[in-house]
Amino acid sequence: MCALAIISGKGKARILTSFVAILPPVGTIAIPSPFMTAGYLFPGEGILGLVLITAIIVISVQLTKIYQAIFILITLTIITATNLSYKAPSPPQDWHALNTDFKDFYDDPIAERNKRATFIRDKITDQLIKGAKVIITPETILELNSPGLGPCQLDLLTARARRHNATLLIGLVSQKNNELENSLLILGEDLQSYQARQPVPLVMWNLRPTTVFKAHWFRFGMRTIQGKKTALLICWEELIPWPMLVSAISRPEIILSASNHGWANSKSRIWGFQSFNAKALARLYNLPIIRAVNLPH
Repeated sequence: MCALAIISGKGKARILTSFVAILPPVGTIAIPSPFMTAGYLFPGEGILGLVLITAIIVISVQLTKIYQAIFILITLTIITATNLSYKAPSPPQDWHALNTDFKDFYDDPIAERNKRATFIRDKITDQLIKGAKVIITPETILELNSPGLGPCQLDLLTARARRHNATLLIGLVSQKNNELENSLLILGEDLQSYQARQPVPLVMWNLRPTTVFKAHWFRFGMRTIQGKKTALLICWEELIPWPMLVSAISRPEIILSASNHGWANSKSRIWGFQSFNAKALARLYNLPIIRAVNLPH
């Protein structure tokens, strides 16, 4: 892990490792990244917080012990001041996450897909009636053009979203030219989509040219939703600094994220770790965050 390498490393090796931890492709696999701590140490500082973390790594290994002590004292003062003055922003009250508890392991795929699609449609309809303007579902909760979510169902959801002047973000797997995309399909007045910039390494994406899921590292990941500049993250993108760093260039107003832990359960350490990281990103950039999660009990 890069964080451990930096803590235990010496001099230039520690500095080099820290930069490797933030850039793709190595930074997309080697987590936890030390840069993710910036959200808790320097909330609201955005890219400046990443610069400060970098300064801590670089300067701390170059100073003598007496100067290191002085540097640590100054750093702790800055950390204390930023945390005492920070107040987390709240998301819009009519923006909602539709959380689910489906398991990934099932005997009848067709029945399971129909069950999920029916549940999603019913829950979305209920929230639209109650006044929701944005609804996001978990990652890969449905599959496009498979039983349970075909063109007719998409037309129905789109019509309902438009009738209520709302926007729906549906997490699904889509396929094109024998390649899979981990996507958020955005339904409403405009049909849009967001493809994950970093699918889960090794499991969904790897360095081989025959990789199953595509990666889009250098896309900005920004969409305008209900008039707000929105940064979108899917699953692994909550665990690494790079995707949100790229999105931050466009100065988003809110973060929407989707993840699927259907293979795990509510006691999974990865779920807790990912939640911790997602909140760190929101704190770092002083943004409200809404997370849709599939997490079996």
